[in-house]
Amino acid sequence: MPKCLLPINGRSSLDLYASAFERAGVIDEVIVVGGYRINDVRNSLPAGFRLIDNPDYATTNSLASLALALQSIPADDDIAVFNADVIYQPDLLGRFVRSPRRTAMLIDELRDHDPNEYQVRVVDGMIARLSPLIPPEESFGQDAQAFRIAPEHLPLVRDFVQQELDGGGRTTLYSGWVLTMLAKQGLLHPVYTNGQMWSEFDTAHDYQRCVELATAEEGRTPFFGSYGLDDTAPVTNADEDVVELAQLERRSFGSLARRTWDAVAHGKLPWRLQWLAELPAALRASPRRALRWMMPLATRSMTRESFRLQVHGARMMADVMDAAAEVGIRPYLMWGTLLGCIREGGFIRGDHDVDLGVADGEFERIPELTALMLAREYTLRAETDTKVSFIHPKVPLWIDLDRLVESRDHFWIPDPPGQNAFRHAYWFPRPSFETLSVRRFEGVDVFVPDGAEEILTAIYGTWWIPQQKRHFQRGPLNLMMQEQPVGSVVER
Repeated sequence: MPKCLLPINGRSSLDLYASAFERAGVIDEVIVVGGYRINDVRNSLPAGFRLIDNPDYATTNSLASLALALQSIPADDDIAVFNADVIYQPDLLGRFVRSPRRTAMLIDELRDHDPNEYQVRVVDGMIARLSPLIPPEESFGQDAQAFRIAPEHLPLVRDFVQQELDGGGRTTLYSGWVLTMLAKQGLLHPVYTNGQMWSEFDTAHDYQRCVELATAEEGRTPFFGSYGLDDTAPVTNADEDVVELAQLERRSFGSLARRTWDAVAHGKLPWRLQWLAELPAALRASPRRALRWMMPLATRSMTRESFRLQVHGARMMADVMDAAAEVGIRPYLMWGTLLGCIREGGFIRGDHDVDLGVADGEFERIPELTALMLAREYTLRAETDTKVSFIHPKVPLWIDLDRLVESRDHFWIPDPPGQNAFRHAYWFPRPSFETLSVRRFEGVDVFVPDGAEEILTAIYGTWWIPQQKRHFQRGPLNLMMQEQPVGSVVER
């Protein structure tokens, strides 16, 4: 039986790919290159998949299969290439095809170093070398056996593939051989798995492991938080407004009178006036900021959470910076707060918390910082070996401090395993954090990494383009929406 038809929880790997591609929503066409028992593959092909026969499958390797697929792909298509004897957690595969990195390869940065597998070295944010000979201290991770090619690089790839096949590589070279050329040309971006499941099955033992991993994933609900395609996504405020307005118009005079009495007697404001509940605390904290942002709040172009950040965020920032100075810590802006500082010159209107990073060597003094923040009446929201979070004394607004860890000659920020046992890793080049500068932000002196733009690129991709805020679930480089559909190639 062809490996791509082996049952994994009752479904073939091709069926698993079909479900993940449908979920991702950006695939125009899927091409399967087969050869061995081609009729079995044809009879089991998922709906919409196109099959190409490689009659020389017994004497060629997968680079020849890739060449056959490239012959039928239009010149202006993005393509993604997978091996059908590899399975991926669906939202990992979907994230990869939606990554803004259009010429890229998938890297498992958390897998233990295996000298028998291809390792990847990254320099200045680009893949510089792929080889099993890369030592652990230089490796950014293991090849996770998926890559993408942008249309502008397809002619280069086609020429390279033909040159290698003509030079005798038909029987020995894998499709991933094109990555070595792209890396040498400085064109290959990394996209990281962030601890999400993937596994290859070459042997019976591998196959059993894949079945067990797929079984463990079966009961988990995919997040797809950055896709904006979830059927179960929460209703937006605008939708709530429409529903409640329609209900209000149908209510009788008596019902409206009861609602008015509730508003007066019990402080239950009608939905149109609920924003007024934010004003007393905001005016006490900063009349100028409260009045400045009152109109966006009243017109519902700003959420109540974002309003709180605009009003109270600067005071929170000053409190934590003062406490950090007392214990000898230099927290620096990270995540959305860093993005707001660099791109907007202040907090982003859609943000809802304060984000800071702390160097690994300074994180050991976090208990001292915690004691000072508690003395200022802040509440401890979370405390782990990689993060501490404090809640404002009077409003539901918090400030997060993440630990920056050094590993393999670069830095990363991990999230501890949660209910779904995922580890999220955000990788950054060392030079980005080598020096910090003091910058005035919302009236407070803060620390900003000198490599801020490189950090933001690693987190958000095209960070300089304002976009609708999304709930990022899975880490760097690969969570932005991909506007152009991707044509995908699945190889036998």
